Amino acid sequence: MIFPSSFHTKLFSVSIIFLLLLISCDISSDEGYTAGINPSIAIVYGEVTSEANVPISEVNVFFNIFNAEDCNTKVPDSKLGNAGSELTDENGEFRIRGKYLHISRQTFCVELKIKPPAESKFDSTIVRGHTVEFINESLTPPVDSVEINATLTQK
Repeated sequence: MIFPSSFHTKLFSVSIIFLLLLISCDISSDEGYTAGINPSIAIVYGEVTSEANVPISEVNVFFNIFNAEDCNTKVPDSKLGNAGSELTDENGEFRIRGKYLHISRQTFCVELKIKPPAESKFDSTIVRGHTVEFINESLTPPVDSVEINATLTQK
């Protein structure tokens, strides 16, 4: 019977330690996507106003993406580095930098869920139907963007 040499035993032990260290490392970044993959990005911006065309501040604007062909099939959240949300500023304006985990260009349908503060006199609304192309971050600029404005009605 052949026994492993002392050198091979040490090499095996070092390999096991290295493997355990590698497994214990966190491979995801703080931004929610896998390290080493540059996400594709797109900008969605616009303004939220009342029916009287008065800007509304402190409105939550949530950004989701759907399949561009039917605009009904939501992209799984696991593919989104940061679909995004933002509060409108004092001028009722918002700008969201959405991220999608994909290495090439891809066009999606955009949905905005617009939710005013609870104490507001306005109803929430959903705006869907605009498209935007997500372009890999390593290829940018330029970045594709789409302007989506929304008008909120009173309760």
